[in-house]
Amino acid sequence: MRNQNWRWADFSNLDLSGLDLSGMDLSESNFTKSNLTCTDLRGSNLRGADMQQVSLEGAILTKANLEEADLGGANLRGAHLQDVNFQRADLRYANLSRANLLQANLAEAKLVRANLSEAILKGICLYNAFLRETIF
Repeated sequence: MRNQNWRWADFSNLDLSGLDLSGMDLSESNFTKSNLTCTDLRGSNLRGADMQQVSLEGAILTKANLEEADLGGANLRGAHLQDVNFQRADLRYANLSRANLLQANLAEAKLVRANLSEAILKGICLYNAFLRETIF
């Protein structure tokens, strides 16, 4: 499935844990309440994807594009999020504890009540991010 186009696909409520989805175009796709634990999404395009309440615990998203994605209530605990573009993404109530966010772009992202405890935050961009009640 590598480097394939799955734009607008409906993956909601599915168990996709441990799959290699790296380099895929998954923009505008629906992953609501799906299990993506330990899934490899390196370099994938998830722009505008609906990922509410998804489990991405331990997933690899290095250099993925999640611009304008909805990750409200998502579990990204311990995820590999280096160089990820979260610009204008909705991360309200998301769990990013122990995640590696090295050099991630969170400009204009909504991080209201997000949990960033014990996360690696070196070099992140928080320009105009919404940080009300964010846990650091």
